[in-house]
Amino acid sequence: MNKITITSISLILVIAFAAFSFSNEKSVVEAKKPSLGDSTDTLKQLIDLHFINFDLGKVEKSLFFNIRGRYNGTTTKSRLSESKLIKDFVPGYPTDWISDYVSIEMIFNKNDDQYILHSANDTLTPEQTELINSLDINDNISVRVAYKYKNAVTNETEFRNMKNISLVVVPEFSAMPVFGYAIIIEYLEQNSLDKIPTSIRNKMNQLIIHFSVNELGEINNVILKQSSGFIEVDELILDLTNSLRNWNPAKDNNGNTVLQDFVLTFGNVEFGC
Repeated sequence: MNKITITSISLILVIAFAAFSFSNEKSVVEAKKPSLGDSTDTLKQLIDLHFINFDLGKVEKSLFFNIRGRYNGTTTKSRLSESKLIKDFVPGYPTDWISDYVSIEMIFNKNDDQYILHSANDTLTPEQTELINSLDINDNISVRVAYKYKNAVTNETEFRNMKNISLVVVPEFSAMPVFGYAIIIEYLEQNSLDKIPTSIRNKMNQLIIHFSVNELGEINNVILKQSSGFIEVDELILDLTNSLRNWNPAKDNNGNTVLQDFVLTFGNVEFGC
């Protein structure tokens, strides 16, 4: 949103709040004071009260970029190699309320192969330990836990399944832009925002791009995973992603440079959100 638009809306809010306080002093004192984070809701309330005449549909939405590692649930080879219990490589594993196990199933996706091993409790078997130690970057491990639970109300034992755990092996040391993420985001903004008219940005879907930083710190494997809904925007952000430079590559636990996968998202957020 440009500075003139922000200043205008801010001035409208100040005048409207002043008018509201003089005409309804008692209710203002008793009501919760609006915060800056509630500005969109506040605008709607003021419009409903006829303090201002404003079309929210014409408020320009702010576009933003975000770059992060592609996977949410992650672990590393060093953490796996030191593990003897599931909790050793699963942060926050609920050992305090799961004690009576029925079975544990571990699924290993290594390259294009899948291996399924079972155990009676959360202690890793020799076979599980061997497979865990063989996993490489981008391999996946899933854990399914079945257990018994004593219902405090009925005092009866119930069989339950814990929500599945899925982790992807990522590098020990993540790839990083040489000059920091702030410079990367600034570069993307400066070369895109002025080229996207308001009429388009207010209708855009979130755009999602997958890319990799290879062993030399170069961007490759750039793939559009979700379109913005506008081919010209998709092509613009794809070209900018391909042009990113100056990355330090990721490293494994032995200090070797390795490829790492990332996700770039680009979308809009309504004024005040």
